[in-house]
Amino acid sequence: MGHDQGIFEGSARRLRRVNKRVLSRVLLASLTIALIATAALWVGSSQPTPTRPPPPLSPTSTPSDSPTPSPSSVGARLTGTGPFIIFQLNDSDGPFYTVDISAPQRGKILLGIPLGQTMFIVNQAQVWGRIAPIPIQTFVAQDGTATDVTTRYWLLRNGFGFDDRPVTFHGDPMRWLASPDGKRLIAVEFTPGTNAKYSDLILVPTDGSTPRKLSRILTSGAKNEDGILTPLVWLPRGGWLGMPICQCEAGPQSWYKISSQGKVSRASWLGFPRDGTPGVSADGHYLSIFDQPTKDCGSNGFKLCADGPVRVLLADTVNQRMRVLATYNNDVRDTEDPAENSTAITADGTLVATSLSGLNPVKVIDAHTARVVTTISYRDYNLRPLAFLDKSTLLLRNDNSIFAARIEFGGTVHVTEILRGQFLYAGWTR
Repeated sequence: MGHDQGIFEGSARRLRRVNKRVLSRVLLASLTIALIATAALWVGSSQPTPTRPPPPLSPTSTPSDSPTPSPSSVGARLTGTGPFIIFQLNDSDGPFYTVDISAPQRGKILLGIPLGQTMFIVNQAQVWGRIAPIPIQTFVAQDGTATDVTTRYWLLRNGFGFDDRPVTFHGDPMRWLASPDGKRLIAVEFTPGTNAKYSDLILVPTDGSTPRKLSRILTSGAKNEDGILTPLVWLPRGGWLGMPICQCEAGPQSWYKISSQGKVSRASWLGFPRDGTPGVSADGHYLSIFDQPTKDCGSNGFKLCADGPVRVLLADTVNQRMRVLATYNNDVRDTEDPAENSTAITADGTLVATSLSGLNPVKVIDAHTARVVTTISYRDYNLRPLAFLDKSTLLLRNDNSIFAARIEFGGTVHVTEILRGQFLYAGWTR
């Protein structure tokens, strides 16, 4: 196991993703990301396996912020070799930065401060690597209520920045998901005058064309659910998979399919939803799911017991089949922080990375044979997978840092600490 040193250090604080108005506990997995958590990604083609570990990096405690945006611009262009880690300092209306993974010794690079406040950032699994979607809202605060809301989506990629024209949506979508090619967004917005009982599904083209309302649905997806039906997967044959997510004690009761016409139905073949941030292959054909069943076993309802082993599942959304890739002893203490348990899947769905909380190594599993290809650990850190940049590079996180693990032929792994400090994680792009 190769241990490379980190290059950006700051005061330590728990990695998290924040929406000052809406916070979803289930989606607090990575990122932050949101992000944020556990995700697959989009890549154009697999990168060759490196033949030697990267050179050690020198730690930098006070990296310079360069280049600096010009006064007439809200952000500099995202330029470099890439891939790029994009993040925001620990303030949802603060500046964004990037670190070029191909040249991390440069330190953090200032991208600028877009006008408005960052929305809750969720791992946009299927477009990671193609674009990094950053939603920013402006609004008028009146009597504790946000009015006149405008939402702008910056689809950041190499050569673009906050000085480019964003996708503008005059409304307040509570949930959204970008298509794998980055050409459309599906947004969920409360229907006016319904006291949030109903919501509109809206298709938003990213080329500036007029948005189109798809349908009106129950906000929660079904009468026995709480929360907001949240699209999580853009399906290869049209439509979406999602689940209702809320800032409440109640959890979702089912997965749901949203048809391309906007009709909602139960997707019972996926089983009981326990993972709010599944890994998603680039085309939405495969999902990696962390399944940890529990049940109430105390008179006051606050004590949980295991209700079977932990399972890492592979879901085939085209043929509607589930496979068990791995099973683990169910340590119910892990459920106190679901974000510590996660999976990631490669763009083509052939490899799955998974972790358990505590000092357990990350395991990379062949999705076809269920064989463990390699394990990844770094010092005594509790690592969790974020996303595969390609089939030989995996992004990892702990409470304070982001790491890149490079997997060589034969299973040798070299881990580099890319980012450490106070930040809200946003995503990565090429």
